[in-house]
Amino acid sequence: SELPRSIDVTAGIGLSVLLVCSVGFVLWQQRGFATVLRRWLSRWRFGSKLEAAVEHLANVEDRLANFYAQRRWRFIGALATAFVPWLIGVPEIYFTTLFLGHPVSMVDAWITEAAVQLVRSGAFFLPAGLGAQEGVFVLIFSTMTGSPTLGVAVALVRRLRELLWIVSGFAMGAGFAFRAAPNR
Repeated sequence: SELPRSIDVTAGIGLSVLLVCSVGFVLWQQRGFATVLRRWLSRWRFGSKLEAAVEHLANVEDRLANFYAQRRWRFIGALATAFVPWLIGVPEIYFTTLFLGHPVSMVDAWITEAAVQLVRSGAFFLPAGLGAQEGVFVLIFSTMTGSPTLGVAVALVRRLRELLWIVSGFAMGAGFAFRAAPNR
């Protein structure tokens, strides 16, 4: 169940590029990208028409830069909150494949979860990443194990877990709403 070396290299390069771009994005925000953009646009004849949009961008940029600098622990907490589900997803994939009778290594589970998270982030415009997540599972497990049905099965187990969390959240919300509603 090992991935081909070319996929490992490609994944490593992709992760490196993503890391550099993410760090660059944060640094660019802290350096004032909108201010630089505003100066550059002011040199152009049509730049004044974009000034209002750039002003809104500068406002968002300033708020993010202040958040990074002044609320460092909240920023770290936000990163941890985003990272923890990924960490939970790795053993979920490992044990799902184990219980389905086609175990993969923890490294393969980590690579699979990384690919799923990457595609779901890129497919943010799809509600719950419907179809995108399943496609990644089918592609990865077809490559790793030669069994696309294993990918479908793991994807269905993931969706079932997500559905259970959603239903339990709605149930808790309804319980709070009924408890807080005034008696008539």
